[in-house]
Amino acid sequence: MPLTITSYQPATFEEWNAHYQHCPYATFFHSSDWMKLWHAFNPQHQIDTRHIVFSDGKTLIVPLTFVKLYKGLIKKYSSSTAGTYGGWISKDELTAAHINLLMQWMQKTMEDIMVRVSPYAPLHGFDQFAIREEHTMAIDLSEGFEAVKKGFNRGNKSSINKAINHGVIVKRTNDLADWKAYFDVYQKSLKRWGDTTTSNYKWALFETIWEQQLDTTQLWVAQLDGAIIGGGLYVMSQHHVIYWHGASDHDHYDIRPINLLMHDVIQYSCEQGYQWFDFNPSGQHEGVDRFKRSFGAEAHMSYVWSQTNKRKNKLAKLVGRIKK
Repeated sequence: MPLTITSYQPATFEEWNAHYQHCPYATFFHSSDWMKLWHAFNPQHQIDTRHIVFSDGKTLIVPLTFVKLYKGLIKKYSSSTAGTYGGWISKDELTAAHINLLMQWMQKTMEDIMVRVSPYAPLHGFDQFAIREEHTMAIDLSEGFEAVKKGFNRGNKSSINKAINHGVIVKRTNDLADWKAYFDVYQKSLKRWGDTTTSNYKWALFETIWEQQLDTTQLWVAQLDGAIIGGGLYVMSQHHVIYWHGASDHDHYDIRPINLLMHDVIQYSCEQGYQWFDFNPSGQHEGVDRFKRSFGAEAHMSYVWSQTNKRKNKLAKLVGRIKK
């Protein structure tokens, strides 16, 4: 009998969490906590994660959210939110046949969707569907911090020592005042980046993350004389630590606080037994990749697949204007 999909119902949180907890390539971006966070921040991000059942008994989860556009005429799906890693997760071992059926189902079911697949997932031919090849930079932590530190290049080690010698201190913080101070540094960074910035998150998002008080979303900051001059927001799953968001005060760039920050968080990640430290995709900016490679990070493919019904979107946009 040929393999088929027998069910594609909305996933319960129990089903979702069971796959998430037992999937070796699931990142925090595949978790229900990540989706709930975005829904709490903006209820327009509606959760529609699916539990797919195959005829051979194997199952998987596809984390999904959607927003309605043009007066509700278009559903724009994402797996996962904010362009982060998505795609399938499963406690079962899947084959190319399972992935092909999943992709065919998504192609038929969702006219407007974007998927950035986890670089740690076995692709099993998914690349034949991909429309764009991107990469992230990541460090394998499995041999421990001393081995990882040997991969830091000379310039990076010098930068770390420079930050230490200037009195920079790194800490993890849940203090709301520190979160606000970090956001202020981020705002300062946005002004410096200007038109080159790829995102502009409002304080309400950071406040929502802080309110959740999750151990898996951690703000680490670099301080000089008690003032926050840089930081990063890191998200954790069972095996992965991902540097999701960062900012630094350019006035203190020359003392390299971010190099020390990364050093300390990578060391913490090793001590906690994580397997991967992921710097997250950087929009293929060579200068940013160069900084990540200074820590010994290597490129890992993160394929992107998307589709859009351009004709339907154009019509919906026109109808939406008429309805105003």
